[in-house]
Amino acid sequence: MSTLKVNTIQNIGGTDLLAPLQSGSAKAWVKFKGTGTVSMYDSFNISSMTDNGTGSYQFNFTSNLANQNYAAIANSAGFFAHCGGALTNYQTTSFKVFVLNINGSNTDRDFNSAVVLGD
Repeated sequence: MSTLKVNTIQNIGGTDLLAPLQSGSAKAWVKFKGTGTVSMYDSFNISSMTDNGTGSYQFNFTSNLANQNYAAIANSAGFFAHCGGALTNYQTTSFKVFVLNINGSNTDRDFNSAVVLGD
């Protein structure tokens, strides 16, 4: 098998086809189990996860992001999940996910996911 390495791909008119997509592409994603022994079902650019207590998780990037100005979106089936709340939850090396029940209390759930977009 061969490896093809290029900096840009252009159309016949010379327009860079990938540059508009690269900045907004998913830089990382994870689907994880947040109950019992927490674990990742599958992931991209996530090297490990840490259980920080009920409904609180940290994910470490395999390849660090360029800056902290990325968007991270979380989901937990039937519950509320978020990555925000404080800039310290967004690091170039990691990000945090919080899962809450309808009353706003942290809770552990079986099926959760998060996506990171940015540079």
